[in-house]
Amino acid sequence: MRVIKNIITYIEKYFIIIICLSTLLGSLLITIFDAPDEMYHFQRIHDESKLNKELYIPQNTINLGIGFSDHSLVNECIANLKCQKNPWAFDVGKLKLKDYFFDNYSENLKGAQLVTAYSGNNYFLQSNLFRFFKTINQNLLFNYYALRFSNAIIWLIINFCLIRELINFENTYLDKLTYSVIVLIYSLPTVTFISTSLSGDSLVFASSALFSLCFLKLKKLNSKKTILFASIAGICLSIMTSKSVYIPITIGLGLSLINKLKNKFSKLFFCGFYITGFINTIYWINFSSIKVKEMYINRRGFESTKHLKNFDEIYLFIKSLFLTHLNKFDSWLREIYGVFGNGPIARLLLPNKFYIFFYLYIFFLILICVYLKRNYLFQILIKKIRSFNLNFYQIKFKDFIFVFLSGSFLLTYIGIFYVFYIYWGRDLILSDIQGRYFIPLIILLPLFLNLSLDLFDYKKYKKQNQKKILENKISDFIQDEYLIKQLIFIACINQIVYIANILGYYFLRFYL
Repeated sequence: MRVIKNIITYIEKYFIIIICLSTLLGSLLITIFDAPDEMYHFQRIHDESKLNKELYIPQNTINLGIGFSDHSLVNECIANLKCQKNPWAFDVGKLKLKDYFFDNYSENLKGAQLVTAYSGNNYFLQSNLFRFFKTINQNLLFNYYALRFSNAIIWLIINFCLIRELINFENTYLDKLTYSVIVLIYSLPTVTFISTSLSGDSLVFASSALFSLCFLKLKKLNSKKTILFASIAGICLSIMTSKSVYIPITIGLGLSLINKLKNKFSKLFFCGFYITGFINTIYWINFSSIKVKEMYINRRGFESTKHLKNFDEIYLFIKSLFLTHLNKFDSWLREIYGVFGNGPIARLLLPNKFYIFFYLYIFFLILICVYLKRNYLFQILIKKIRSFNLNFYQIKFKDFIFVFLSGSFLLTYIGIFYVFYIYWGRDLILSDIQGRYFIPLIILLPLFLNLSLDLFDYKKYKKQNQKKILENKISDFIQDEYLIKQLIFIACINQIVYIANILGYYFLRFYL
């Protein structure tokens, strides 16, 4: 019992050790270009490092790009186990950037194609790092691994910052609980895997977590320190706008943060960075729209890119939304928890059904929390329902913010399905939607719940509720600090599952 208590007491230290190990092993052992569409993301990073950008698509193809690349040697390496184990000893290890990337199209070259999915804000940091790394060395693999390791370091630093806030005695319990849930989500095996790759989603995930941290810090910082965190928050939201489907949630969170900020300069810096990213995304959508439409028509036919115009089309979309949830929900749960790319590692997941136990345990914790704090939650809910006035002109501004923020979450969620329905084909089951597309919303969900309780003036009911919880016989299991420790402990287990997967993948693939 004492051993368990010691583990729980020092769980944050163990978590830091484990994530350092995850960063190192993930960067070294995962084979080249094994993350989803990583070759195309690498091409897009190269494209964003160029000052002059002009889209080109060969006739009757989907090969859209700014620049193009020759994948032949990389594909040969991926097909060769010995090359995957040590690519430096093969031709791909000697490949120079000038022999891989090309400004003009010719036969057998590939464009990024990821044009409509990402406006480029999410590649801003990587493209500038790429400019720096290629001045040091022109070797393709050097630049590839340097960029991948940089993404892994960003993931590690954000986790360090979140843990630091967990052990900060000045933070309230609600804020600590929010940080712990963000840590739990941001350290899921899928997030860890993508965060150590060149995927464009890696910085979108990082921005979601970092924005949540900045928002919570800005709630109580003095005016001298808010400018820095407000600037970082603005940059994070501008990065998230790179995927246009997330624009509604960035607007909702942006308005919420502006409402919280008291310092005029902080508001100015936040708005400046956010609006700059937002304008770039809108510009990119307009700039690329004609070529993107041509690409999707070549891929899916003339019905692609046409918006819904009448009730019958809207009805079919709603039906598709329902059937997709019915058929894909279990798959999304597994993909959110732990699916590692498109290669053999994606099918390993040790143990195969561990994600079920993870979700059941989280569901069990939520049920107990809701039961123990039912009076507290019902008081808040009833009070808030009564406070809503049907007269629009008398609605309180904080009530409007809550409704707007809730609506932006819902609009973003439905927007993910709408985009796939419009661009990828009007199927009754949208089989191409993957669980990782929802991860930024899931990372931001703890912040949304934290802000909701703030808007509901939860502190009025806290003391009364706390007395009732302390009288409960099972309160030790779910009391405030122990609950936070449990969440970090589960995050440790998730990281151990991730390490077991990449080690198992490596040894099973190359030594058995």
